[in-house]
Amino acid sequence: MSDKLVSKQEAAQILGVSERTISRYLNAGSLRGAIIGKAWRIKESDVQVFFEEMREQTAEALKAKQKGGNENDQ
Repeated sequence: MSDKLVSKQEAAQILGVSERTISRYLNAGSLRGAIIGKAWRIKESDVQVFFEEMREQTAEALKAKQKGGNENDQ
């Protein structure tokens, strides 16, 4: 994976979310980035790591929901 720096706009395109959402992730510290000059810059590799972490969290949440749903059916 490249350590190329990307803008908020490019990160938003990669993740399929809005720039505002990227700003929220950056401000919350969920997504690593740095302000260079007046603009946020994010390592492309950090965008990939963030994506993988979110995918894992989503998969775990879905499993928990399915497990909970099955218990209620019995």
